[in-house]
Amino acid sequence: MGKNDGGKIVLVRVQQDNITKSAADFETTNSLKKVFKIKEVNEITYFWEATLVHVKGKKTVETVDKIQMSKETAESIEWDNFSSKNLDVVADQYILSPVLE
Repeated sequence: MGKNDGGKIVLVRVQQDNITKSAADFETTNSLKKVFKIKEVNEITYFWEATLVHVKGKKTVETVDKIQMSKETAESIEWDNFSSKNLDVVADQYILSPVLE
């Protein structure tokens, strides 16, 4: 990860209220299949954000799912047979907010 070989690191912020873990994983998986076809991309991190309402009524936009994958990991996946339900297992980093559990 983060190799200094001139490759690109891509950061993607997606804000979508009422997102679910399965929807975020499905959309991320579809995107990963395409993005890693670009040979200059070495790593990508998705930040799924949603508006949360706290117990006292305050609204904030917070990251509810963070998914990071390196090109090395992506190349080890058979994307045609891969189920997005396994994204949390194969991603290099997968951080899920308790609000989506």
